[in-house]
Amino acid sequence: MKEERIIKKERTANKDLEKNRISQLTKKQKQFLQNIINFYNDNGRMPTIPEIMQITSMSQSNVYRNIRELLKKGYLAGTIKTLKILYTPEGNPFSTLQQFIRLPLIRLSILGIRVDDYIILDKKIIETNSEITVFDKLFLMRSGDDALKNIGITEKTLLVVFQKDIKDLKEGDIVALKYEGKLISRIYKQKEYSFYPLSALYAVIPLNEKVEVLGKVVASINTVENISEFY
Repeated sequence: MKEERIIKKERTANKDLEKNRISQLTKKQKQFLQNIINFYNDNGRMPTIPEIMQITSMSQSNVYRNIRELLKKGYLAGTIKTLKILYTPEGNPFSTLQQFIRLPLIRLSILGIRVDDYIILDKKIIETNSEITVFDKLFLMRSGDDALKNIGITEKTLLVVFQKDIKDLKEGDIVALKYEGKLISRIYKQKEYSFYPLSALYAVIPLNEKVEVLGKVVASINTVENISEFY
């Protein structure tokens, strides 16, 4: 018991020492830093200066001044172009290992593609995909038909899509498309410049001006067990 008390005291002392290494922030500085952290958690990258101006409603000069203060106090590291978050506003070491990711859910309207909602997903759904380096190129959509039913993608299946141009797609990729008033998914045949179904009930779609490539499907979700909450 005595050893346990000593260990607890050491842990508490280490935490206090960690917090004392950096200066305390003002209320406005805490909010400024929290806005940057929120952006990072949502997008998987640091915001640019214009983006910081937008999320904080500050002028460029005020943004630079706050960044300099956070650099001086040790909450941020690097330069204006290579900023890194070291500590949270409470003085705790910042961890990038956030469990959830917030993604926009798109749908079609008479005005075109629009964001219909935001959904929080467990990151484990996409964390094994090495080509996903930033989260702001990810979005969600619901499959518009059963053309890929054989591999578990049925109508209304929730798809996680990584934005890509046609030139970046590879043979056999599952691709998200906007076609004839629907959001659908198909298998890309690179040599034939066509998109194939896995059901004889659906026709092959050749690449033409009627097809809008939205990106590569990197995950599908048939249940809500991986969804933490709806916004």
